Amino acid sequence: MANGSALSASSTSPVSLERDSPLRSKVYTGPAAALDGLLFDGMAIMSGGFGLSGNPESLISEVRRSGVKNLTVISNNAGAEGFGLWMLLDSR
Repeated sequence: MANGSALSASSTSPVSLERDSPLRSKVYTGPAAALDGLLFDGMAIMSGGFGLSGNPESLISEVRRSGVKNLTVISNNAGAEGFGLWMLLDSR
């Protein structure tokens, strides 16, 4: 349903798929759309991945591009020069 609603399995009433709904779509047109309205100065970000595999490269780039400051980043590594979370360290 194009209007942001769908039918629940147990009823014929529409269920909201808006950003704050637990049933919302998790598919976005790009990293900027996925992060829209979520970033703010002083926030904490937890990032997954192992080494340089599985890191959210496009989201990290968008966080840097957004200009948010004073981030606390939680991760098991910071990437490598020019890759991964290193991009956020390099922008300090």
